[in-house]
Amino acid sequence: MTQSNKGFTLIELAIILVILGILIGIGTGIIGIVIRQNKFRKTRYIVQATCDAVVGYAVQYKRLPPDLKSLGIRTKDAYGQDLVYYFANGSTASDFNICEDAPSNWINLIDKEAAKEKVIFIVYSKGENRRDDTSNKTQFIIKNLGENGYDDVTCYRDISYIQQKACSAFKIITQYLPTAYQCKEYNARIDTNYKFKNCICENCNATLSDTGLTFSNCSISGIPEKSGVFNIRVTATNELNQTDSRVL
Repeated sequence: MTQSNKGFTLIELAIILVILGILIGIGTGIIGIVIRQNKFRKTRYIVQATCDAVVGYAVQYKRLPPDLKSLGIRTKDAYGQDLVYYFANGSTASDFNICEDAPSNWINLIDKEAAKEKVIFIVYSKGENRRDDTSNKTQFIIKNLGENGYDDVTCYRDISYIQQKACSAFKIITQYLPTAYQCKEYNARIDTNYKFKNCICENCNATLSDTGLTFSNCSISGIPEKSGVFNIRVTATNELNQTDSRVL
């Protein structure tokens, strides 16, 4: 009786090599997908952390950082590219105050076909393709991931978001006006916690018409000619069109 041959034939070896190749190809493909997903997740984390750091800077200094280097954190994405950072005009100036000033121009941004108002900054990664798919030089357009190859990772904030963290509500802080004395010069100013753009008195023309006092730009002045108690309603508005009213 002859001994059986337990080796592989050339055909069997070829089949095994093909199967191994397929398995290696599948494994390599899966590894590639996992690596891409991890890079995307890492980039999204970096963009979010940078976005939060910009807000933190604004809360501390009441203006935006002039560049991402000012934050002192990593601002490169997982693909080794610098993050992109744009801000509204004037919002990084030393005399700009988040709580009381408005930029000369807001960022023009559309997020998935929805226009966003009063966006003050945007941070984003150009993604794996290393191509800026968000800015077209006149506006920023955020699309669904994968749409026409779009793979940018973005984060933006409007000024209201920052103000909620950095500022108290705009309001008139004067609670009482000083007493006026007949025939004696009178000057009283009505103050707000942040600078105002305009200040009006809704009933001063009628109320103060024959008292000798006049109202102008949140101040009352003149020489009183009539005694009595007079109530006026003052409304102040700031550069961000926030208003507050008070009866004094």
